[in-house]
Amino acid sequence: MATRRVLPAAALALAALAGAAPLHAVDLAGSTVAAADAEPAPVSLTISDARVTALRMRFVGACGDGSSFSGQVALQGPAVRIAPDGRVRVPVGGRHERGLPIAGVVLLTGASDRAEVVRGEVQATLDSGRGPCAMRRPLLAVPVVPDRPGPRPGFATAAGAQPAVSFDVLGRALRAVHAAGPSGCAGSGPFAWSGAARGVQQVPLAGDGAFRQEGWALTDAGDVARLTLSGRLAGGAAAGRLTVEVPARPGCVGVTTAWSATARGPAGAGRPEVSLSIGPYKRTAASGARPDFGLAVTRVSCVAATHFDVAVAGRTRRVSCAASRRPYTVVARGLRGDRIYGVRVTALRLAAGRVRARGVTFTDVVRIPPAGDPAWTPIT
Repeated sequence: MATRRVLPAAALALAALAGAAPLHAVDLAGSTVAAADAEPAPVSLTISDARVTALRMRFVGACGDGSSFSGQVALQGPAVRIAPDGRVRVPVGGRHERGLPIAGVVLLTGASDRAEVVRGEVQATLDSGRGPCAMRRPLLAVPVVPDRPGPRPGFATAAGAQPAVSFDVLGRALRAVHAAGPSGCAGSGPFAWSGAARGVQQVPLAGDGAFRQEGWALTDAGDVARLTLSGRLAGGAAAGRLTVEVPARPGCVGVTTAWSATARGPAGAGRPEVSLSIGPYKRTAASGARPDFGLAVTRVSCVAATHFDVAVAGRTRRVSCAASRRPYTVVARGLRGDRIYGVRVTALRLAAGRVRARGVTFTDVVRIPPAGDPAWTPIT
C-alpha cells in the first residue's frame, strides 16, 4: 500500500518537498498528564491547512486554599497558523459552570497533519474570587484513526492471546502490522495500534529476520500510549516482545509482554503485490522556463510482480519492478502545481509481454504545491 510520504531523493534538476501541504483536516485526541490530585484531562484538536482550527479540553485548576475548579475551555478566536517548526500558541478560554471565567494558552510542538504525536502544555487560570486557580500540565495527542487489523493477515497470534499481533510479509519487510492488548494501566484500559492507519506502511526486516517498530496509539480511556514492538521472523513463525507505556499516568509503569505468531497458510501466495512511496516532484530548467511538475515513486518493493501500473490524470504508465533498485522513478509528468491528484496503482505479473496476473488496486491522493512554495528543497 502506498504512503503519502514525500520523496527523500531526486536528480540534480529535481526538487522534493520537505513537508507536503495538508490534504484534509485531521482530528487528534489525547489527554493531559495526571496530577497528584487529578486524573488526566481529555484533549481534542483539529489541524487543517497548517492551522489549528479547533481545540477543546477539560480544565482542572488547583487553588491556593487546596480547593479545585473544573470546566471546559476551547480555542478562542480564529484558526491559529502553525510555524514551520511545528510550534503554535493556541489561546483558549471558557467558563466554570458557575460562570467564572477561564483563560490561558496551549503551547504545542510537533504539530502537523502528519504528526505521529503532538506534544504540548496547557497554562490556564480561573479567577475564583478568592485568588487564582491554575492549571499547568503537559499534554499528548495523536491522530484519531481506525486502528483495525488487516482482513486476512499472513501471520497472527493465537485467538484470544494477549497481546494480539498480526502482520503480512512483503519481501524484506512487514506490512499491515497491528498490535493490541492491555496497557498495563487499570485507569487507561486496552489499546490498539495499526501501522497502516498511522502511516507505517512497512517495517524493515534485518538480515537475521529481526525487526523493531515504535508507535503511538490511544487507549480506551483516551490516554496516549507509546509502544515498542520487536521480534524476529524465522520461516513460518515469529516471536518477540511488546512494551507499552502510558505517559499521562506517571504512577503506572506500563507492561512488557511476550508474543508469538505463526503463518496462517499461503494466503495471497503468488498474487502480485507492490508497496511504494509516492510524492510530488518539480523539474526546473536552467533557462528559467516554466517548471515541469509530476509524480515519482521511491522505496518500491514487489512480491510475485514484475511491473505495476500508475494511473493519474487520465494517463497510465507501466513501470518495471526494477525501479526498486533506483533511488526514484518518475511516473507522471505534465501535471500542474497547486493541485491535488488521485493516483491508482495496480501490481502486475507479465510474461512474454502479456499480463498474466493482476494484484489488488489501491488508491492515494497527492498534492503538488505551487512552484514558489518554500517547502521545495533542491536535491543533488
